[in-house]
Amino acid sequence: FEGYKEVAFALYNTVAKYTLNIEAVSCDEMFVDLTDLISSTGVDVMDFVSFLRAQIKQVTGCPCSAGVGANRLQARMATKRAKPNGQYYLAPDGVEEYMRDIAIGELPGIGPSTSYRLKQLGFGTCGDLQNVAVAILQREFGKKFGDMIYQACRGVDDRPLVYDKVRKSVSVDVNYGIRFKTEGEVERFMKQLTEEITKRLCEIKQRGKLVTVKLLVRSPEAPVETAKYMGHGLCDIVTKSQPLKEHSCELEVIQRAVLGLMKQIAAPPHELRGIGLQISKFEEKKSHVETKNSLKSMFQKVEAKNAIAPKKEPSPVKLELTPRKLEVTPTKTAPSPSTPKVSPKRTETKSKTQPPKFGRGRGRPPKYLSLNKSKQTNDMTKFLKDSKSDHPKDPEPIPEGLDPEVLAALPDDIRAEVIKDYKFQAKLQKNSAAPVNQPVKPEQVSPPQQPSTSGRKPPAPTPESPEKTNKICVDFKFLQALPPELRQEVERQIELQKDTMVITSTEPEFEERLQVTPEASPVKQIVAEEDDEDGNVLLRPNWRQLLTAWVESGDVPEQVDVDMVAAGACDLIERKMLYELQQALRLLNRTIGEQVGGGCGWHGAYGRIVERVQVGMVAGYGTKLAVPKGFECGECCNVKEEGKV
Repeated sequence: FEGYKEVAFALYNTVAKYTLNIEAVSCDEMFVDLTDLISSTGVDVMDFVSFLRAQIKQVTGCPCSAGVGANRLQARMATKRAKPNGQYYLAPDGVEEYMRDIAIGELPGIGPSTSYRLKQLGFGTCGDLQNVAVAILQREFGKKFGDMIYQACRGVDDRPLVYDKVRKSVSVDVNYGIRFKTEGEVERFMKQLTEEITKRLCEIKQRGKLVTVKLLVRSPEAPVETAKYMGHGLCDIVTKSQPLKEHSCELEVIQRAVLGLMKQIAAPPHELRGIGLQISKFEEKKSHVETKNSLKSMFQKVEAKNAIAPKKEPSPVKLELTPRKLEVTPTKTAPSPSTPKVSPKRTETKSKTQPPKFGRGRGRPPKYLSLNKSKQTNDMTKFLKDSKSDHPKDPEPIPEGLDPEVLAALPDDIRAEVIKDYKFQAKLQKNSAAPVNQPVKPEQVSPPQQPSTSGRKPPAPTPESPEKTNKICVDFKFLQALPPELRQEVERQIELQKDTMVITSTEPEFEERLQVTPEASPVKQIVAEEDDEDGNVLLRPNWRQLLTAWVESGDVPEQVDVDMVAAGACDLIERKMLYELQQALRLLNRTIGEQVGGGCGWHGAYGRIVERVQVGMVAGYGTKLAVPKGFECGECCNVKEEGKV
């Protein structure tokens, strides 16, 4: 590949010495507009072409062919006449006559299917099509394509040269010397091709989403040994594509997709004559914008960046001269690994400022967070709460305890969320610090009411004794909104403790009282949050840093945090994001394994998370997920080997 790249650059640099009006086609083929050069120098076009071919021969050592015409179609058709190692000028007055004897299948853009349909209609050459009205072709092939056929058979092509193309794909094709005997040889070669295409993808700093495999399979009627030694001969073309879950340039992701496509095609190794890979659907370029959930954005000022559109250059003065195109094609056969481009003109672009996307759907928040302030160092919520953000309509007043200078540097929506979260945490601290003899009631909970047979409203409640005011009233609807596991725990506590908590309902038909002790009630430690897309910590952009910081925060994790991570892992199973789940478990396993001393609590936490994951995998896929083993610990015996998908 390096040799081809060197020759290609030498070819383009040689032509670029004389004009930059070049449209790159491949590493050894290009269109060149000679209009300005010929008009400024006054030299004959064919003399210049002869001189240029001699220069290319001297620099690259390869002979080349050149076709000259008034447009790109005529230049291409003239090149067919010039090959091999020659040059041909298609004069404007002889174009229609020259095109008359050309077969329809030789026209660019006319494939085998269209040629067959035209042949069925009785048209075999461009001369046959020249006698047909455009309306007939438009009726058979559509307005746009029918008009293109009508113009092409007469040598008319209005397409301008494109000097600065936007790359839409990266590909690697090898169609010479492909002879395999076993599946292992094919797999090894595909891995090498994947490494090459991944390298090219990284060189242009792009990430693709669609992976395509193209195979040349020997046709049944073709001989096993081709006329050209180690060539591909007559082949059937088989292509298959697979979209990735998100834009990627990682070798492991692309390699897994390529090998999966090869297994789906299941072509016999000894019948393969050519292999090609292509990655397309690149990620759109976006300006760098800090994400709203980044902790860094909480303490940095937002700088407004005004995109300034580039000034439009004045269009050059065009002379009344028939433009002549030059197509230069070195005839030395070689694969086309890369396509160097010469871009003399800059196309005007519009910058689009969009926040980066992370290729994932809407996430789910944790259903509950630990409110135990004495153990906040181990809480995952410590690393999550600052990155929560909403879009409040009105600014909030600054409460005591917050730095006004820090808040002033924040965006409006982030500042409002910080104030809201601070007030909420302060309220929870106040409730948790309330004396035992003070009633603690959830918001919007009415006192228990006796059913009225007269239809009148019940009388206002009278002050009760201190013994009764110690009871905590919990709305039945609030209890029903809890997750099943927590609701069952509350019900078990109700059966054991029936003295100090009352379950009430705002509806008159509910009059049953249930009582539990405040100390044993988990209701005070439950915070029901609204759903947002950042609830699943494993779907966040900075999930690696969050998991690492969580493990390093202490010797024993909080059970609520373990449940949160396990719930996020099960959410990934539901989203069919198994690769991302494996990456998270590997990071968690490695980080816990690197702890020095006091790791048994984390060993057990990892085991419980894996157990939840495998239950979800068996329920959803009927098998277990391949995850890292446990830990060789003589104290806790958390050594397991999980099943594989």
